Amino acid sequence: MPFAIALIRSRDGDVTLGGHFWGVVATGFVVMAAYSVIGVGIGALVRHRVVAVVGVLVWMTAFEFTVVPTFPAVGRWLPPGTTVSLFDLGPSMGLDGKLLAAPMAALVPVVYTAAAVALALRVTPRRDVL
Repeated sequence: MPFAIALIRSRDGDVTLGGHFWGVVATGFVVMAAYSVIGVGIGALVRHRVVAVVGVLVWMTAFEFTVVPTFPAVGRWLPPGTTVSLFDLGPSMGLDGKLLAAPMAALVPVVYTAAAVALALRVTPRRDVL
């Protein structure tokens, strides 16, 4: 925390622990919880752990962070685009002026989470245990 405060002050920023800060912290916890459940759903769908981890990392680094700035109309519906909307970080991802409204941006991770869980619950019990 002291390093973060020093960094913010070195860039002429104002360090405050007001309502906006706590809103961002709460939003971060909720978004990360939703993405954790999505990860568990993907882990349940893909049998081989290494393939699941590599696939998710390739999706996150190569696909999402290429599509979001290149095609903002599509990218704003992907997980990083909705997170940027919720945290109000539009200029940092090239989505300035193309962000989803906060209620819609909050609904998209819920839909992704529900889809991952529903698909995992549907597919996993049908598999052979061994």
